[in-house]
Amino acid sequence: MPSKTKKNVLRPNKDEDKLRDKRLADKSHIQPQSPKNTNNNLPHFTKRQRQSPYKTDSLYVEGESSIIDYLKLSPHLITRVYYKKNISTECENLAKKNAIEVIHLAISDMKEEYPRAPVFAKIKIKPLDEKIFIQDLGHLNKDIIIICDHITDPRNMGAIIRSAAFFGVKSIAVPEMRQAGITQAMINTAQGGFATTRLVAVKNIARFIEDLKERGYWIVVADMSGEDLTPQSINFDKVVLVLGSESLGVSRLVKKISDLSLRIPSMPGVSTIDSLNVAVASGIFCYCWQQAQSL
Repeated sequence: MPSKTKKNVLRPNKDEDKLRDKRLADKSHIQPQSPKNTNNNLPHFTKRQRQSPYKTDSLYVEGESSIIDYLKLSPHLITRVYYKKNISTECENLAKKNAIEVIHLAISDMKEEYPRAPVFAKIKIKPLDEKIFIQDLGHLNKDIIIICDHITDPRNMGAIIRSAAFFGVKSIAVPEMRQAGITQAMINTAQGGFATTRLVAVKNIARFIEDLKERGYWIVVADMSGEDLTPQSINFDKVVLVLGSESLGVSRLVKKISDLSLRIPSMPGVSTIDSLNVAVASGIFCYCWQQAQSL
């Protein structure tokens, strides 16, 4: 029988060690080898802190009608109400009723960050934690939740929130990273949408979907390769609608764990484009689900 021998293990020789050291020395001017940052003036941020899109400091909602919606439905989101010339009695009384400060702005008080609208309010929006959100779902018999799979345009997000509020959607889940943040453009597009529709920040969309499945939700993906959308096709008491990003659509893993893929059919021989804007599509899906509840 042939004897067992140990395999030869290749090890770098001394010349290779010298060559490696020389290459490291050549790169030292590109990437300095400093173990600690001795400059106290430079702030230290973790990767998560640098990328988090949900830091909201100076955001404003404009127009009395939108402000009144917030004061009636979610007054805790408004921190101050400002007006330049006149303010309606209803708006002022609602603000005072909720112990919200109303400030008259003279021309000398105007700041660059203030909107040009004659009446505006400072707003503070913070996404809900997914664990708290999941715990509150047990008592719902009928519900629709929207999940945005890394949508990057804040105006699209604002339009989705506005459509969701119109159709009575209470919750929109968004990933913590690589997602359009809460910006002034989003607030302006959503108008009073945040008064009734809340954002839920999730760490992992796939795991979040599995949690919703365990609580009786059906997962429906908006996808061009799916079946035609009709009220009958989305006739579930509890449904999750997943909307993909503008460029990549819904991720492959999310499609794999979903229950159904649906598309909005175009008119044969009439339509000249093959898809809709994601915000427009969200409104059509929500309308179909609303119609399905009366079947």
